[in-house]
Amino acid sequence: MLEAFRILEEDKGIKKEDIIDAVVESLRSAYRRRYGQSDSVAIDFNEKTGDFTVYTVREVVDEVFDSRLEISLKDALAINSAYELGDKIKFEEAPAEFGRVAAQSAKQTIMEKMRKQTRAITYNTYKEHEQEIMSGTVERFDNRFIYVNLGSIEAQLSKQDQIPGEVFCFS
Repeated sequence: MLEAFRILEEDKGIKKEDIIDAVVESLRSAYRRRYGQSDSVAIDFNEKTGDFTVYTVREVVDEVFDSRLEISLKDALAINSAYELGDKIKFEEAPAEFGRVAAQSAKQTIMEKMRKQTRAITYNTYKEHEQEIMSGTVERFDNRFIYVNLGSIEAQLSKQDQIPGEVFCFS
């Protein structure tokens, strides 16, 4: 996992922290879809191993009304005699319990977050060149746009942005 993060950071220019945030957000989203809530989930990332661990967080109470959110004092004391009413206890969730649909959802969330990051990086790179003349190679054209290769991206030049009578050649 760490190697994949490093490659994404080098190839796409997306910071590792942003990728980790995307994974955490997608795991939280998968948990919410499966269990209907995300308030009672904690997700930890191990920097050394690259592993994510998902925990459900339950509050120690006298009487349990929702077993997904609460644990009885009696059961908590059986785990550790130091627990008291109001304490929060983390229980590790097995990733297999999320299922295939949750995994697909997590993948979609990660991909969307990465697309947004890539667009933001590209926008910020070219924003400083606004109102400047740039040169590029015309790749193709259709009735609405001329597609120009600027190096790392392909730009679209609309009819209204073209100079009347200007002729383009493409390679």
